Amino acid sequence: MTIKVTSAQVRAARGLLNWTVRDLADKSGVHRNTVTKMEADAVVHGPTIAAMIRALEDGGVEFTNGNSPGVKLVLWVSDARISGKSYEFSCRYTGQEFKVLAPKAVLDQFDEGRDPRQPAQGRVKRLAAHIGPRIYAAWQTGRTVRGVLHLDADDFRDEPPSKKPA
Repeated sequence: MTIKVTSAQVRAARGLLNWTVRDLADKSGVHRNTVTKMEADAVVHGPTIAAMIRALEDGGVEFTNGNSPGVKLVLWVSDARISGKSYEFSCRYTGQEFKVLAPKAVLDQFDEGRDPRQPAQGRVKRLAAHIGPRIYAAWQTGRTVRGVLHLDADDFRDEPPSKKPA
């Protein structure tokens, strides 16, 4: 299904990512004047619009349509990878790529507590879905250092304070 993207959605997506017209032009491979024309509702060729949309989506936004067309930021989290005594996740949010490290013992206990009947061998695939709200909550505190966000046991007590950053 193809979603029709409006000039307002492109402007909003650029704003969510804190990108300038030049940033979008550079990341999509189109001239900055073309970005400006598209955002002003001028007619722009389909492949050019597709390149801009692809760049914005790669930056971490999702275009919505239907009854409420819009755009939203999306947190992308990879499946877990075991790295020593930690689980490591590759993530992308607001156009930034970073790693998340969380103690393996803490996440194993957290996963078992959510549903003890789930087999341990599927854990690395399930954890990406569980960890998202904790990443949002930790992101708000600015704990990413040199491209790594460290989660600890406190991040997995009860429900996180917020599912999305303010």
